Amino acid sequence: MAESPPEASKPGPSLLSGQEAIDHLLRPGNSFLPLQDETSLLEFLQSSLPHWINEASFACKNRIRDIEIANADELKAAAKGKRDAQMAYDKCDAKAEIERRKGELQSARLECEGRRAFLSKLQLPSSEGGSGGESEEEEGKDGRGGKGKKGGRAVVTKEKVAEVEEVLREKEGGIEALQTRYDALTLSTPEWVALEGAIAEEEALKARVGLYAQRETLAKADKQMGRGKSSGGSNFEEDVRKIIYDRIIPALQRDGRAEPDGGEIVAVRSVSLGIARGEIDFLIVQKPKPTASDAEPGAAT
Repeated sequence: MAESPPEASKPGPSLLSGQEAIDHLLRPGNSFLPLQDETSLLEFLQSSLPHWINEASFACKNRIRDIEIANADELKAAAKGKRDAQMAYDKCDAKAEIERRKGELQSARLECEGRRAFLSKLQLPSSEGGSGGESEEEEGKDGRGGKGKKGGRAVVTKEKVAEVEEVLREKEGGIEALQTRYDALTLSTPEWVALEGAIAEEEALKARVGLYAQRETLAKADKQMGRGKSSGGSNFEEDVRKIIYDRIIPALQRDGRAEPDGGEIVAVRSVSLGIARGEIDFLIVQKPKPTASDAEPGAAT
C-alpha cells in the first residue's frame, strides 16, 4: 500500500519585534493610523471606548478621577497647607542641622543592615566550633587554597561570629543615640512639627476618601497589563515615551506620512479631549507650520 505524501507544513504565526513591528503597525491600510482630522479621531474614540471601559485599569482611573472631583476642595486645601508648611520649614534656621542628622541616621541604619546581611552569610563549621587547630577558612574545593566556602557561605569560628555580633550591637546602640538627638531637635522645631502635621493630614484625607486604596488597585491592574514598573524598575509610560520619540515619530517622518507643509511632530501626554471619563496616555500630533503672523509681537501661539 502506497504511503500518502506528508502534509505540507503550515506556516506558523510571524512574530515581529523592535523597529520591524513598529513599521508593520504604521503601514498604511494595516491600522487606523494616521488620523487625519477630528472626524477620524472621533470615530476611533467611539470604537475604542467600549473596549477601554472593560479594562480594570481604565475603570480604576475613572474612580480616582471621580474621588478627586468629589473631594476637590478638601484635597486642594490639604495640598496648600503642606506647600505652605514646606516653604516655612525650608526657611527655618534648624533645617540644615535636621537634614544632617537625618543623613547620619540613614547611613547608620544602612551600615547595620549590611552587617546583618554579612552575619547571615557566616556559617559555623559542622563541628560547632571544631578542634582547636581548625582555621577560620577551609581550603577551596579546587585545592588552590582560595577562601573557603561551604554551601555558598564563608566558614568561620564561633569567636568570629561573636565578634561581628558585638560590633553590630555597638552600632545599633549608636543608632539609638542618634535617634534621640534627632527627635529632640525636630520636636523642638515648630516648622518641622507643622510640616509633619500637614503631611499626616493630607495622607489621612487621601486614605479616608479612598484614593490610596484605588491607586493600589490601579498599580496591581497596571502590573497585570504590563503597564506598571517592570522587575528592573523601568516605568511603562517612560518606556513608551522613549519609543515614540526614538522610533515612531522618525518612522512617520521617514515614510512621508507627515504633512510636508506641517510643523514639528510631538507626543502630547494625558489628553482628555473633553472625554467625561478617561484620557489618552499619548497622542501623536503634528503642529501647524508657523506663519509669519505667528512671529509678530503679541501674536497668539
